[in-house]
Amino acid sequence: IGEGEEGQEGREGQEVEERNVSLMKRRIYLLILLVASSACATALAQERTCKSDETVVVRGAKTLGEATKHNDVATLVDMTYPPMVDMAGGRKKLVSQTTASMAQMNAGDMKIEKIEFSSPTPTYLDGGTSICFVPRDMQVTIKDIRVHAVGYLMAIWDPSGPRKWTYLDSDGFQRNPMLM
Repeated sequence: IGEGEEGQEGREGQEVEERNVSLMKRRIYLLILLVASSACATALAQERTCKSDETVVVRGAKTLGEATKHNDVATLVDMTYPPMVDMAGGRKKLVSQTTASMAQMNAGDMKIEKIEFSSPTPTYLDGGTSICFVPRDMQVTIKDIRVHAVGYLMAIWDPSGPRKWTYLDSDGFQRNPMLM
């Protein structure tokens, strides 16, 4: 084999090696792209919005309204945003406090005549947590006085939590802004 042939074989070997490296780089790039797109798809699939879950969010608000009207403390506490339950001292303590509050309202001849909820606001995202506000229109009778109250529930989807929409009554934030 002559010197020219050895040089040509060397160049051909180098070209094959370069093609193999190029092919390997493309495969690695495609693998990275595939993993990244899969991660993005998973993140998007886990993001919840009040618009996409509007029926569920409003149904949950209505369930809370009915639970309030019928003094169903267990349902109220079960649907409360878990960190707030913890802040109240745990489920047992919150059930006790809520039961006492309901008894006080009933003793004062307070009766919820009507409670309605409408479509939630756009979703606010805080990290992976989705938050929106569900407008509430309530008519209450205290003795013979009819009171009309407008407010809202805060609906929260926390992907690290119970994997369901939970709620907070926003009236408490107006009285205690430091809770926000």
